[in-house]
Amino acid sequence: MGFQPKDDNRLKIHDELHGPESATQRPANRTEPARHLFVEYRDEIREALCRAVQQALLEHKRAGNPVAVSEDDQVVWIQPEQIKVYPIN
Repeated sequence: MGFQPKDDNRLKIHDELHGPESATQRPANRTEPARHLFVEYRDEIREALCRAVQQALLEHKRAGNPVAVSEDDQVVWIQPEQIKVYPIN
């Protein structure tokens, strides 16, 4: 068991931001609009993420920095000359 503070500051911060009743009186459909947005804009979100990853890989390659990836639950470093960058549309 880890450290247990006497005052749970997380609850204090939550109450300050959302009011003390928000944790117990949350509307059932509160997260519905966010879910619909992720579904509605999934293609745009996927494209933006792919573009961001490709941009980051390109910047690492140009700067001569390796990148860390996960292969078979192991961290593997890819050297800059081995980084594959695909065209960003």
